[in-house]
Amino acid sequence: MQQTYDPSRHRQKRHRFPRPALAAATLALLGVAACGTSDHGTVEPELTAAQVCGSTLDSSAAAALRRVAGTDRFHELPGTDEAGQPNKFSLKLAAGSLHDDASKRNQCYVTKAEDKTGYPLIQVEFSAEKYHPKADMTSGGGATGKTPYPIGVYAETHERSSATIYFACPTRAPGKDASPTPTPYVRGYLFANSPKISPNTGEEDLMVILNPVARAMAKQLGCLSQANLPVHVPRV
Repeated sequence: MQQTYDPSRHRQKRHRFPRPALAAATLALLGVAACGTSDHGTVEPELTAAQVCGSTLDSSAAAALRRVAGTDRFHELPGTDEAGQPNKFSLKLAAGSLHDDASKRNQCYVTKAEDKTGYPLIQVEFSAEKYHPKADMTSGGGATGKTPYPIGVYAETHERSSATIYFACPTRAPGKDASPTPTPYVRGYLFANSPKISPNTGEEDLMVILNPVARAMAKQLGCLSQANLPVHVPRV
């Protein structure tokens, strides 16, 4: 029997900056990291494509990220939040913040190592969702710019700017006042910063990057067997 993920048993309370303040704080933190140190004065290590997002990218996804970036040298958001939790992505923290406001979720925020602006190359986040869009595998993009994929219960790329996967995975919000009814879906979303990406980027690259991170999240949540997340992204 499928178990429902209860983050109250796996999380500590997190406090994240609101969106506008987060952007400013990100710039400040990455400005320090660009000089080679984090906010604690330690050297901020460079990461390869295979090491970002909690080392969840498989070989195909790592190759796709290198193609998107034009490099294999990256940073993630350094330092810690107000609760002392690392800003760097971890499956455990991301699973525990699925039901949080967007500004409080643990996210995979990736910049190119040589980029001093602090703005992301890609950003990946997960959230609990009650509903999902209706899949239409006949649309094939066209005027909408959206390309559907037979992944999860719904998946699409939007040109070279984003990839989205909804997959079946019941989770419960923490707290005594939360609804006892599980939230049935998890949404994985990848944003690609168009001015930062390589002209060699294909929109399928974004789905190839997001899918293994979503698989790792589904495994963390205990729902991989029902999530319909294939090892390899099918051609569309």
